[in-house]
Formats: sequence, C-alpha cells, structure tokens
Amino acid sequence: MGRVRLRGQNEGGWELFTRVGLALVAVAGLAISSYLTWERAVHDSSSLTCVIGASSGCVTVQQSDYAVFLGIPVAVLGIVAYSALLLVALVPGTLSRLFGLATGIISAGFSAWLTYLEIYVIEAICTWCVISFVLTLLALGLTAWRAWLGEGRQRVRQARSGGPTPA
Repeated sequence: MGRVRLRGQNEGGWELFTRVGLALVAVAGLAISSYLTWERAVHDSSSLTCVIGASSGCVTVQQSDYAVFLGIPVAVLGIVAYSALLLVALVPGTLSRLFGLATGIISAGFSAWLTYLEIYVIEAICTWCVISFVLTLLALGLTAWRAWLGEGRQRVRQARSGGPTPA
C-alpha cells in the first residue's frame, strides 16, 4: 500500500498530519468565533452560555470595551483568522506554509494579549476565549512544525541533488 501522499505533493505523512490537524483546529475555532459573533449580534452577548463555570465571566468579557478592536468585534476577527488558517490547511506549498506561520504567530500573540486583558484588566475569564487561545497555540505549533519541516526537507533535497528544488 505504501505511504499516504497528498495529491501533487512529494511530502509524506507529516504534511498530511499538520494540514488535517490545522483544519480541525480551524473548524473548531470557526465554530467558537461564529457562536460568539452570533451571540453578540443577536443578544448583545447577554445570553452567552459558558462551557465551564458561570456564564457571568463570558458575558463580562464579551460586553467589555476590549471585545471590539479597531471597531471590529474580536469574534469577527477570530472568524477571519480561523478562515485563513483553514485556507492554508487546504492549500499545499511553501507560500501556504509561510502564510500559515504568520497567521499562527499573529493569532497566538493577539489571543495572548486578550487573555492578559481578561485576567488583569477585565478580571473575568471567558471559557470560550480560553479555548480559543488554546486553539491558537495549537495552530501556531502546527504551522511552525509544518513550515520548519517543509523548509528543512527542501534543504535536504537541495543538498542531496546539488541544487535548488521547487516548492
């Protein structure tokens, strides 16, 4: 039977693993961001249901001044970021790996900043936000692994063949 290969790719199972893992993380993040966006638009976040603990933390965070960044609800930014991560999970190649890594770095950094605000400024914890933060860390790990392994494999191929290889 042999090794599973992605159509049009020379990479092996690691590429498939990182792309499928990233797609799953992105879909989970899209579900959370979409729920939070819908709650904000329809109920002004007043009927939010937290996964764990009291809903008051989620409501407090989602109704705070920090739930909007540059006039855009943070949950909508989550939809954009997770959609971008899903796109790079579906597209092979070097450009996709690098765009995914950049998106992972920005998403995890922004989410870390928001988590800091939850703890030290807002003084309330939103379970959905914490789960999203964990998802951005997973996405960062997967995109970093994918970029590192992809570029490293290209360097090995270059060294073996004596010249550059296409992405």
